Amino acid sequence: MTFISDTDGAVHRAWGCTLFGLLTRRVTFLIGPDRRIRLAHESNLRMVSHVEAVLRAL
Repeated sequence: MTFISDTDGAVHRAWGCTLFGLLTRRVTFLIGPDRRIRLAHESNLRMVSHVEAVLRAL
């Protein structure tokens, strides 16, 4: 399993993860071995929900 972190914001900008072009949206993507998105989970307030969503999807 590979994890990436978008430290320079390139993925953030490319995938349109902003609100009104200004604010950051917190989105976790789970991408399968076939390179298809299996999960796109968004929560700006409850960070632990990202972990819970990924664990459920796996």
